[in-house]
Amino acid sequence: MPPLPRISLPALVRLAEELRFAPRDALLRDLDRIEGLALELDADGSYPEEWVVFRVTGFRADAPESAPIAGAALLRDLSALAERLSAAARLEAPDPLLTLDDLAARWNVSRKTIERLRRRGLVARRVLDGAGRSRLSFSPAVVDAFASSHREEIDRAASFSRTPSVVRARVLRGARLYRAAGLSLNQAAQRLARRYGRSHEAIRQQLIRNDQEAIAGDGSPIFGWRGPVRASRAHGALARIAQGTEPRAIARRLGRSPGAVRRAVNVLRAERLRTLTLPTRAGACPDTLTGGVLDTSHASEGLGGLGQADLLEFIRAARRREVPLGVVERARAAASRELLWRAGVWIRGLDRASPSPHALDRIETSLRWSARLVAELLRSHIPLIIETIEARASLRLDEQRAARALQLVELGLEAGARAIEAFDPAKGGRLAAPISMLVTREVARWLRAAPPMEAEPAGRAAPRLTPGVPLLDWTRRVATWQEWLEPDPGVRAGADRVGQEARVAVSLRHGWPEWSPGTNAAPVRPHTCAEIAALLGLTPTAVARLERRALREALGSRPETHTGGSN
Repeated sequence: MPPLPRISLPALVRLAEELRFAPRDALLRDLDRIEGLALELDADGSYPEEWVVFRVTGFRADAPESAPIAGAALLRDLSALAERLSAAARLEAPDPLLTLDDLAARWNVSRKTIERLRRRGLVARRVLDGAGRSRLSFSPAVVDAFASSHREEIDRAASFSRTPSVVRARVLRGARLYRAAGLSLNQAAQRLARRYGRSHEAIRQQLIRNDQEAIAGDGSPIFGWRGPVRASRAHGALARIAQGTEPRAIARRLGRSPGAVRRAVNVLRAERLRTLTLPTRAGACPDTLTGGVLDTSHASEGLGGLGQADLLEFIRAARRREVPLGVVERARAAASRELLWRAGVWIRGLDRASPSPHALDRIETSLRWSARLVAELLRSHIPLIIETIEARASLRLDEQRAARALQLVELGLEAGARAIEAFDPAKGGRLAAPISMLVTREVARWLRAAPPMEAEPAGRAAPRLTPGVPLLDWTRRVATWQEWLEPDPGVRAGADRVGQEARVAVSLRHGWPEWSPGTNAAPVRPHTCAEIAALLGLTPTAVARLERRALREALGSRPETHTGGSN
């Protein structure tokens, strides 16, 4: 018996484990529901786990809130779930039996195409034929219903023909000419695909296979294709892009194509995003949502301010306490949580082999925007944080030695940011209580671990904090992802060295109001390249170039090392 297919979604793995000992009649009903569900799902949608369980089993269960499941991922695993349940039920082959080969012949497509369509929602059952062998079987009703909703895709696959050997030889001759003219493998594949009426990816794979076979056999590869860029070099490339280096310049130094460098960098960006733990909730796909909490003025205005750089001035400013407005607090907290939820759903939908740069940009922009909102929520509660620290520690911060005062202030800011991260405005209440509780707890822990204060010698005045003690910009440290999403601190300080057009683009990109005061009508909150392109009448690629140019100019990088480039 061939091995059962792997299920990727944890929700369906749990469901398969729970149902494998169910009675045979119950499994048959579940299989009917799975086949019906697969025909109803939208690959671009998002579905709550408890709803999926109900549609498969027919029972509603009280379950803890969980992340919504992407429609494409659900379609990919439903056929595997059906195989497992049908194997557990030990189904006998129907008469007549519609096998994988039968279906391929009916649609005039390859077995590989059928396997691809199964990941799009074509559900098969595993049955036992007359000889007791396990076979795949497709229900004629399911096949007809799937064909009616995927007719264009099936017809396109049926009209596909394999590249004849004479055309393959011509492709290789043309590739050698294009290589001699200086074209990359990808550029040559694009031109050859148009010439011979093949898909770009089919020609690209043929050229890659040719190079691999030539290298393995000590032959002469056309392009010298060497596989993907190593992870260590991808880290270096990403760091240099963050300094404004153009991908094309990095590719020249590595001896690789710009496309290979960009793909490696995008894979690394996606891996970083997958390390984040973001809030989840059941609900609609974020791509289908419009309006709501992100469209309020509180969510997009008054953001992006710097933190005070002098510790004493920071403490003195905190003495001037103002009670934050509840409506502003709730609006910003709700907007931040909405952005994080959307980012989490999009992260789960990223392709692991080749994540979309536009999807990555959208996710990273949402995270930047959320961090700006958290910074303003924290700023409005700094007076409370300072007051709580001084009350719990029974001291005045401006009468402490610099190191001690700095430790307590940074501890309080970190605790406040964590309290905001955990705060869910949908449950009611205000931020003051959780912030005060967490700061009190962290100060108490710090006091237990800190060495006792030394008494000042008799006759010496008590120490007082003096101006000039630096406080690193705390607005860059309110979220974990800022460590790799925020540019070098020197970039923001170098605005006077940056041209006007690039300043406007970066102002919108990162939400820095002081970079371009009063020169654009859009709210100064983080924007994607596509949004900036629409506002400035440019292309997203041109916006990305402007951003890199601004980074170089702000940091004073040598322009000759960054010539050329593309997004």
